[in-house]
Amino acid sequence: GGLSAAGGVQKVPVAMQNQWRRFQFFDKELVKGEDASSAPHPELARLQVTCATSGKGQLMLGDASGCVTLCDRKGALKKFQAFERRVTQLWLIAQQNLLVSVGDDVSASCILKVWNVNTDPDGEALLLTISKDIFQSVPLPRSPVTALTSSSDLSLIVLGLHSGALLLVDPHSRGKASGVRVLTTPHQAPVAAVGLELQGTRSVLMVATTSQLLCFHNLEQARCEVLDEQGCALGAATYTDDHEMLVGKQEAVYCFNRDGRGATYAFEGEKVVLSWMRGYLLVVTMDAKAGASSTVTVYDMRNKLVAFSAAVPAVRFATYEWGGIVLVCGDGKVHRLAEEDTAG
Repeated sequence: GGLSAAGGVQKVPVAMQNQWRRFQFFDKELVKGEDASSAPHPELARLQVTCATSGKGQLMLGDASGCVTLCDRKGALKKFQAFERRVTQLWLIAQQNLLVSVGDDVSASCILKVWNVNTDPDGEALLLTISKDIFQSVPLPRSPVTALTSSSDLSLIVLGLHSGALLLVDPHSRGKASGVRVLTTPHQAPVAAVGLELQGTRSVLMVATTSQLLCFHNLEQARCEVLDEQGCALGAATYTDDHEMLVGKQEAVYCFNRDGRGATYAFEGEKVVLSWMRGYLLVVTMDAKAGASSTVTVYDMRNKLVAFSAAVPAVRFATYEWGGIVLVCGDGKVHRLAEEDTAG
């Protein structure tokens, strides 16, 4: 049975966290330039990174000047001007080589552009396949896009807004109506994360906002169910490949599926980044007392152990590429956590 939305936070013994054995199964290394000197990658260090994703052997970074930079394992870069002003969101559909992006041009903010990513080193970086001003046809004031996801066949793109609204976009539709539907959320609080499950006739959208956790069980009917009356900070929620939304609060990480709350993990600390990748949950916690230093902890959720924990300053984004976890930091550094070969 589902958990009642009004129910208080279940108290979980903090001892549980201490029962997880702690290991360092990852080695942290700095991502360097092509000349492989000991310094951080000089061109990456100059970027004001606003969003990040990865796939096809490339780290993809959007920045405050409107550029998207592709960085390969050797540190070789390809860069292109995606927007005139800034990039705000990136989402890669790796199977289709499509990069979904949201950003601001001079004429309007919150433009949706889809690019065909060519990872061939000699080819041009990207080809624009779709460009759409999503707010042009909806009766909503423009609001920053704070969450983005897409179906794997690009039939549906979901944008979560700072205003609390959700936009369902059919990127291929043409004409006046332009294929944008608006869903509203009860509290109209900023959207922290969205997760989409499309299987056959099932269409489920899970939404974490800063004040609630919601589920739309059928996107055609757009019926909204409140799973929890607590939200999370922007950045502190992540959607897994098992169709669960993980939500980071001060006292714990809570798992939700479309039926309600599932497991609870008593991982303490102020969560600023949650990222799910390949069975690992990466949590960045902030310690305000220690001069706002951040700690990165990687939990192996299957084996119930801590696979890595270390202080890493100013982690903003985390993704999985090059056989490890890539951390993009606000100090201009990019780190790779390489899995140690434990077989030997």
